[in-house]
Amino acid sequence: MPSYVDLNSEVWVGAGAAVTMIPESHIFLGGNCTRSGKVLTKTQNTFAMVPGVYVGCTVKMTEGNDTQYAVIQSHNETQITFSEAINTDLASGSITAWIQPFGAPSPAPKPSTTANREVALLSDNWLGLVTTFSPPSVEAELAQLNLALAGTRNFRLQYKKAETVSGASLDMAMSNGAWLYYALGKITSISHDATTTALSSCSAKDIVTTGDDKPVFHRVLVSDNGGKAAYPPTNTADAALYKLGTDNILYTFGEANGQDLPSFSLEMTYEKEGIIASEYYVGSNSRLADSVSDDSIHGSGTQEGIFSSIHNEIFCRVFTGCQVNSMTINFEEGQEVTQSLDLVTRRAFDVPNGYHPKRNVRTGSSDDLDNFMNYYPNESSRSAALQAQDKQPYMFSKGELTLLGQTVTRVKSGSLTITNNITPQRYIGNYNSEITSQHIPAQRTYELSLTMLVTDSEMWNEMRASSGETLDDDSKIILQFSKDGGFDYAGDKTDDYFTIELRDIITQSVDMPFPEDKGPLEINATFSARTLENCQYSGNWVILNNDN
Repeated sequence: MPSYVDLNSEVWVGAGAAVTMIPESHIFLGGNCTRSGKVLTKTQNTFAMVPGVYVGCTVKMTEGNDTQYAVIQSHNETQITFSEAINTDLASGSITAWIQPFGAPSPAPKPSTTANREVALLSDNWLGLVTTFSPPSVEAELAQLNLALAGTRNFRLQYKKAETVSGASLDMAMSNGAWLYYALGKITSISHDATTTALSSCSAKDIVTTGDDKPVFHRVLVSDNGGKAAYPPTNTADAALYKLGTDNILYTFGEANGQDLPSFSLEMTYEKEGIIASEYYVGSNSRLADSVSDDSIHGSGTQEGIFSSIHNEIFCRVFTGCQVNSMTINFEEGQEVTQSLDLVTRRAFDVPNGYHPKRNVRTGSSDDLDNFMNYYPNESSRSAALQAQDKQPYMFSKGELTLLGQTVTRVKSGSLTITNNITPQRYIGNYNSEITSQHIPAQRTYELSLTMLVTDSEMWNEMRASSGETLDDDSKIILQFSKDGGFDYAGDKTDDYFTIELRDIITQSVDMPFPEDKGPLEINATFSARTLENCQYSGNWVILNNDN
């Protein structure tokens, strides 16, 4: 471990930069929560809330037939304060409470029992084959006033108004179809091999699901009190637990037509080299109650609280309420399939002292990476061959495009873009000018662009005749990619593939340029679709989805 002086003079470099995902879902606070005026005390003891991260989020409280929704004004590890009193119809000690998903990153077990203020989020989730990441930028709206007073050309007064967090962008080699869920907004069904099991019988890396008809996946982790619990936190007493089996998972995605799309958080971390595991948290060496006698770290002698204000070893920020504004799938001859995600972001949250980035999972070696969600085998019974598929992208050569009733074989490149046109909203009473209250999706659009060789005038004729209404199956677009080159609509989950089927097609443009040489004629065509007919993904990727 380097000395404090070494760490304080060392700059952050790209080798220590990481970005991971945190699922946002309903967070179960307990079935017998207590109230006192404006304060709700959670009784779910498997996690501690990261102080401040849920400000502006909504809590649903029920007891019998009585229900109340309230916005969080402030909170610590165990108690939530609202601006309004909790309804007295909700009996103290009998309240069932859930934090609602938007902007609510899932908590994780406390990494240590030695310090009460050590907390973590479920941030050890691998994003996939990321090529580039552009983090959100934070801008503060500034007001400057002269106050109608003479004597100087400088402004007399300035103050900060609302803070705006711009969206982020992710470019990835496409190795799974999980991001289609966030772009489209809904999981309509999940099919997988599973057996009913007790939580106590699960291993710490198992994936379990609650419910049969529309299952929701959870991770099994050891809680701070030594028992096993499901994360994101759920009331497992409400439903049987099913342990994920050995085959791939078959997802069917649908269009979300309401005001909400699924959201997630991104954790961005910069760390310096040489931080030991026991000191791997923001504000390293800052536990005020600890007496430290490690000469190699702190110098000679026992010193208490000497590093209480130091934040120079790890920088960590959590961007909450991220949603997919647009998703573009790109495919080009001889290349891997790629995807580009344009995101909107609700808030940039500066984590407090005692916060453990990446759920205390390090990324310095291959052994460390094996502990990352969706990077490692999710449970011992999962085959190594299926696990290896996730680290391989879909390839252009193993794709298939059906257009105008026929399989198009002379496509050289193309892209499919799904756009949600999300508009951020700010409401009165969210208690923090740094927070956007809601993201509301507007008109959804689908657009397919192709560069191809053609043998006839069918594309041109279709553009002139197209009405935009599906009359038969010849008016559909079907785009699909597989890792072994085969597709099975009968529900076989042995292959890793995704398929998107769109209908109500209009041919927008067909560009047929006059060639400069005597080679084959390439044309550019653009198609718009109105409706999603079907979307499926079969693979090993576990989506810690919201139960929408």
